[in-house]
Amino acid sequence: GMKLAWKQEDVEEALASAQREARAAFGDERVLLERFITRPRHIEVQVFCDQHGNGVYLFERDCSVQRRHQKSESYLRMERLVEAAIQTGAHAVHPGYGFLSENAKFADTLRAAGVTLVGPPAAAMLSMGDKKEAKSIMEKAGVPVVPGYHGSDQSLERLVEEAGRVGFPLLIKAVMGGGGK
Repeated sequence: GMKLAWKQEDVEEALASAQREARAAFGDERVLLERFITRPRHIEVQVFCDQHGNGVYLFERDCSVQRRHQKSESYLRMERLVEAAIQTGAHAVHPGYGFLSENAKFADTLRAAGVTLVGPPAAAMLSMGDKKEAKSIMEKAGVPVVPGYHGSDQSLERLVEEAGRVGFPLLIKAVMGGGGK
């Protein structure tokens, strides 16, 4: 339920929509505001293949690794990924971004199998499930964070005021979420 507001006139509608979605998904309508970065960059290493076990080459990828007999949902099946790591002799697994990279159970399952998760420990993932708390932890640690508002005053007036302070384009998203849900 992330929403973008490209200008001040978009804020109230985007806020209302994000709050409805947050309330429906998490029972908590609190949102946070962040400056939206329009051109982020990361290097992606991807495990993939087609339904026949043949590798699929994507030109824009920096690196790719084939895994045979992958079904479209297999990247969410923890036991299969741990099994593949053990069978191939992998010492570590980086699950990408989102889904299993935020799942504390996956981190614990890998650890129990003797495989290192390239990412935070399970306890940190649990703390990071609350974006407001996560951002607060990072700020206290001196980690640079994207400008935004994650305060407790969730009144329309305050959120609209903070939107103007943060700047546009503006990302509006639920405080709760993440954790591989």
